[in-house]
Amino acid sequence: MPAATPDDRKRRAFICALVLTGSRVKTLSMVRMKHVDLADGVLYLDAREVPTKFSRSFITPFMPVGDDFETEFRNWILYLRDELNFAPDAPVFPKPSTKSVPGAGFVNAGLSHEFYKSSTPLAASVSAGFESAGLPRSTCHRFRDMLIQMGKDQKWPIGLMVCLSAAIGHNDLSVTLSSYAHPTDEKLISVFKELREKKKNA
Repeated sequence: MPAATPDDRKRRAFICALVLTGSRVKTLSMVRMKHVDLADGVLYLDAREVPTKFSRSFITPFMPVGDDFETEFRNWILYLRDELNFAPDAPVFPKPSTKSVPGAGFVNAGLSHEFYKSSTPLAASVSAGFESAGLPRSTCHRFRDMLIQMGKDQKWPIGLMVCLSAAIGHNDLSVTLSSYAHPTDEKLISVFKELREKKKNA
């Protein structure tokens, strides 16, 4: 995905945050700098400041999905903090700044220090990012499916799956397993193709 502009970098960092935490887009749209702990790799979701389901505060440690995602997200936070002087209460994913240019009207002028009024622009940027990389459009919620499927595919023990469930904000593992990780068409095809092959060779 492009990384030429601050907006490009924000989109990449936002997708990395979805991958690392499985957080809902509405939640991430209101996350503040102080909620991110880079040292321990944790996102602190304080329901007094961040919209969470059932207004419940919880922590989300970064998922074991690869150093590239964590590095990209870390570099974004350091860029906001060290180069743009974002304060602890500033948004991690700020809305763009605009300025008036004679003959061109209002144009993008980098990043503001303001929150989006709605999470819709951030959600739309994910689909746009996938398209820019030559990939099919995707929704933010699919990243939650992906993380649960990862745990199942890697045969995580029940204790680790309980931790994963808690990290994405569920009180009960049964909710996680019944609501997420529905198999894709590709998964269904491959599973039953493998079963047919086993049957033939039995």
